[in-house]
Amino acid sequence: MSFFNKLSNTNTYENGTTRNFFIGTPEAEGETTYNSKIKLGEIFGDYLNVFPELNSEKFIVTGRKGAGKSAIAEFIFYSASNDPNTFCDFIKTRDLDSHKIVQIGKEQGLPLEEKLLFEWIILTKLISLFTQDQSVQQIKEFKDLGIFLKRNSGLVDIKNFEIAEIIRTKSFEVNIEYFKRVFTSLFKKDIGIKEHKAPFYKILRPLQEVVIKLLKDNVTSENEYHLIFDDLDIGFKESDIQSIESVTNVLRVAKDYNIDFFGKNNLKAKIIILLRDDLKRIIVKYNADTAKLFSSYEIPLIWYEHENFKSNENLVGLKKLINKRIEVNFQKENLTYHKSDPWSSLFKEDYQYNGSSFKHLIDYTFFRPRDLILLFKPLSKNAFKIPLNFNNSKSLVSAYVEELILEIKNELSANFTESDINKIFLSLKNIKTKQPLTKSQILEEFKKTGLDYEPELTISHLFDYSILGNFDNSEFGSTKIYFKHRERTEEPCVINFDLKFIFHKAVEVYFDKREN
Repeated sequence: MSFFNKLSNTNTYENGTTRNFFIGTPEAEGETTYNSKIKLGEIFGDYLNVFPELNSEKFIVTGRKGAGKSAIAEFIFYSASNDPNTFCDFIKTRDLDSHKIVQIGKEQGLPLEEKLLFEWIILTKLISLFTQDQSVQQIKEFKDLGIFLKRNSGLVDIKNFEIAEIIRTKSFEVNIEYFKRVFTSLFKKDIGIKEHKAPFYKILRPLQEVVIKLLKDNVTSENEYHLIFDDLDIGFKESDIQSIESVTNVLRVAKDYNIDFFGKNNLKAKIIILLRDDLKRIIVKYNADTAKLFSSYEIPLIWYEHENFKSNENLVGLKKLINKRIEVNFQKENLTYHKSDPWSSLFKEDYQYNGSSFKHLIDYTFFRPRDLILLFKPLSKNAFKIPLNFNNSKSLVSAYVEELILEIKNELSANFTESDINKIFLSLKNIKTKQPLTKSQILEEFKKTGLDYEPELTISHLFDYSILGNFDNSEFGSTKIYFKHRERTEEPCVINFDLKFIFHKAVEVYFDKREN
């Protein structure tokens, strides 16, 4: 028994309450640790059929923050760790200020390009994965590659805090003696570099040849290798052209390797990019080739399923996802539940919902997995009696909107300064009671609060983040509401400035709480 289990009160169990319920953590990484209350491996489901898409030429997974990108990546990593023939690693760009590295290199008079740096990282990460295979430990070429990586660890496992010193003292030079041995052994010819050391970018082409050769080799031909670029949003700013270029360079290099090197040679290796869809909207405006990249290789995580919501909510991917997590909790608590729909055992369908409890609660979200996890976060703290009633649901929503607005503000930081974000929310609060709002009413309020960002573009961003939606009551007395998060895959939702605007329900609740 662990130390913490000894300290815990074993008599806190209350039959028929949510005291011991835990639906999950907002960050998927938290569900992969050994002591997680709920394990990603036991509750993950590919409800959007992402893996068949990744098995094709597609490699860019996009979605709003909380849409499940990290969960997909963590499940790939988890699955690889349990399969002796599959290898996976992350490339966390938060550890790597690529622009700073290039800048320091230029100060040292080195002809360094960011694209070359990303190639180096990809190739050395793949070689590192090769050497992890137990079946090749005694093969000389793989042993020599392992020594090559160890002797150049500073430039293989690059960290921001030490890179400046490495560049200044070593000028990007790597010890290539053991790599030369591998190259000669594989290709029966000399690499053509006499020196024992060389700048890393001078051996990229031979390094690439070695990687492709080893991927084709009989020893590793049955293995699969995955590299996942994550955290591309860290430090990203719309106003910073360098951060836009950095992400674009990652996309271009990944495309080159996935399509031109791995794809055309039928190799079992793939580079996967995780990217927030708001960053995508920014990037496509700045580079002519990126629109083609997304149209050809993107897998968008869109959870809104219009037809299923209308006909049978139990077919909706989001409900399947949350039902699995609810089911695990009922099982752990030895409580009886409806196996075909655990949600219906957790919530009482009382008259106040004016429809199903699921549809009622999902309307306060942006139709993302993280929304539901945040919504259910207070279950254990409040120890609601099962089934939960309408008032319990209101308590969940009230707590949820506080965390949701913090996440929204974090997303908005890619476009706006902290000062402008505060002014935006002050403006919305001031005009809440005037809904539905015209464009001119919103612009006028932005002017009053002194918003620095371009006002009409601000409305567009708020629409893209679904903080605002279009309100249309012009057709035969009926009212239609359009929110970006409810767009269909084949039917993008585009802002209409001629229509009026209303707030998302969660934003309404957030402002209501501040008036009471």
